[in-house]
Amino acid sequence: MSLYRNARTLLTTPGMMRAYAAWLLSRSRGRTGPYIVVAGGYRLGEARWVSFSEYWSYAGGEFGYTPTNALNPSVGALLRRCRPRRCGRVAVDVGANVGIFTLEFAGLGFGEVHAFEPVPDTFSRLVDNVTANGLSNGVRANCVALGDCEGTIRMRHDSRSPATSFACKDGDLEVACTTLDRYAKETGLERIDLLKIDVEGYEAHVLRGASVLLRERRIGVIILEWAPALLRRAGSSAEVLHSILGGNGYWLYCLGQGGETGRIAEVAELDGVGWDNVVACPSGVPPWAVRSEPQRGNQTEVAEK
Repeated sequence: MSLYRNARTLLTTPGMMRAYAAWLLSRSRGRTGPYIVVAGGYRLGEARWVSFSEYWSYAGGEFGYTPTNALNPSVGALLRRCRPRRCGRVAVDVGANVGIFTLEFAGLGFGEVHAFEPVPDTFSRLVDNVTANGLSNGVRANCVALGDCEGTIRMRHDSRSPATSFACKDGDLEVACTTLDRYAKETGLERIDLLKIDVEGYEAHVLRGASVLLRERRIGVIILEWAPALLRRAGSSAEVLHSILGGNGYWLYCLGQGGETGRIAEVAELDGVGWDNVVACPSGVPPWAVRSEPQRGNQTEVAEK
């Protein structure tokens, strides 16, 4: 029955048969690909995919098929609107996995990218992708989790589906953890122009660990996963996430397919949304208009039109 369901899915899902054919061809030639090409011509897939399902979860994003939890059309369009206008802008990828956003940020022109992936096996593949694309100088990869504490946390890790690993008290894997505030202080990171967070429900913990950066408006655009069920699993909620951002003067926005945004004034406006990507930035400033140097206090400059 499982074989029948898999075959039916393969035949009825738009683009999947083509992707599977590319997958089989690549494997028959002994390659690590097939590759997914992101901004700047960088290639994701230098480190071998663990399965076709993993490859499809990325190939089915912005790059030709159906939107998934990868770099889907709405996020891709927003990132292009946020393309750096000046040198030296900084992007941070929390929950980097094998590096699709890390490579995309580098390809868009962010001069400095900091990537965080706490699972050693996945981190190794992230480093392989960064190194194979010649990005070792511009990308700083960290095998550590970000949260609201320093020390260690436990995670539940499924080697067959690395992207779904998540923090929990009874996890089978213990990993190092720090806060974004501490990391920024230790590395001399004065600002973060673009922060992406996808940590399977642990987003509120990451933001609590960036309380100084948020309070001082040293973070520009934040792209994060909005998944109430995963937030509850991590002991948090959509209301808590909204409160942390709002309490620090950040407005929340939903995303359209073309990268356009609409403000979410109340968390109730997202009732019924099981999963989506949302954007936050300092109040009153459109996400694509934040300059390369977020201002401290209540003033945030807007990019020239």
